[in-house]
Amino acid sequence: QVLQSKNTSLQDTLEVLQSSYKNLENELELTKMDKISFVEKVNTMTAKETELQREMHEMAQKTAELQEELSGEKNRLTGELQLLLEEIKSSKDQLK
Repeated sequence: QVLQSKNTSLQDTLEVLQSSYKNLENELELTKMDKISFVEKVNTMTAKETELQREMHEMAQKTAELQEELSGEKNRLTGELQLLLEEIKSSKDQLK
């Protein structure tokens, strides 16, 4: 009787442990799938970051080129303006 009771108790404990084990296995599998999903998201974000860094670099280069062009154009126009002012002054002097 006592052995039968212990045996039943042990079988119940075994079933509970087996159920817990199955639950843990399922949880582990879900965690692995979550990990894979997160790794894919991190890889995607890393690729996007790399692309954005490349675009930022290109924009910085283009900005520098445009600033250089603008500076050259400004210098050219300033030179032209100076020549025109000198011509106007010379014309005024001649008129006097």
